[in-house]
Amino acid sequence: MSRDKISVSGHWSGRYTYPARFAPPVTFTALLDEHAGIIDGWSDEPNTFMADAPSTLRADLNGERSGQTITFVKTYQISHPDADFVHYSGTINPSLTHIVGAWRFLGFGGLTGRFEMLRPAVLKASIKAKTGATI
Repeated sequence: MSRDKISVSGHWSGRYTYPARFAPPVTFTALLDEHAGIIDGWSDEPNTFMADAPSTLRADLNGERSGQTITFVKTYQISHPDADFVHYSGTINPSLTHIVGAWRFLGFGGLTGRFEMLRPAVLKASIKAKTGATI
């Protein structure tokens, strides 16, 4: 059995949302590596909130998974006044292909929102089912 079927290791596509009307949703990609419940990896997302910073933001991801509960902290790889820790907490489905949960940004007055992550194969199947398009 491949490791991505027994762990969250592998590539993920996701999106996070802000509270109503604060800002539009943001898509991201991530690569996670899980060993004995410890998770590390990285994510890339378009820069939607840091002035005078690159157009793509890379962040380190560090956390843990216990059963269907996953938590991690996102730390942006840039020295910037708006770069702060973002705490993520979610639930992963039994087949380890879909994560949903909430995030909390310590900066910006404790801003919070929702997030969702899918493995790319699941995302492609979902798009095909909804639109009939092959990706």
